[in-house]
Amino acid sequence: MRICILFLLTISPIVIFCQTKYSSYVSSYFKNKVFDIRINYENENSYTLYIDMQSKENINNGGIIISSGEHQKFIDTLLKVQLKYNEWTKVAKTNNVKEVSKQMELDFTIPLSYFEYGRRKQIEIQI
Repeated sequence: MRICILFLLTISPIVIFCQTKYSSYVSSYFKNKVFDIRINYENENSYTLYIDMQSKENINNGGIIISSGEHQKFIDTLLKVQLKYNEWTKVAKTNNVKEVSKQMELDFTIPLSYFEYGRRKQIEIQI
């Protein structure tokens, strides 16, 4: 029994973070730094995406976790953000505005995120 429990405790971190590189993206905010998007398939119809990001202060690495059920809504939200950003950029250029800071209200909440603390990845659940 002890051997079985010890085996499960040893292998569980390997199983939890067993992901395959799915894609990547470039962040112009961080001087064209490349961030990975990894995927973990639970079964043939269900998956989880791990989208790497970095804090605005450039201190911690981490990211967000998107389930297959949230994937399309996440993409739709990103497209809305892109359209609004393009609109604001066009207005700023028309009005010869050199610097602007705006916030957007989003209809998408990210329920899970992760960050690195030392050598360990931590999962944070948003409530």
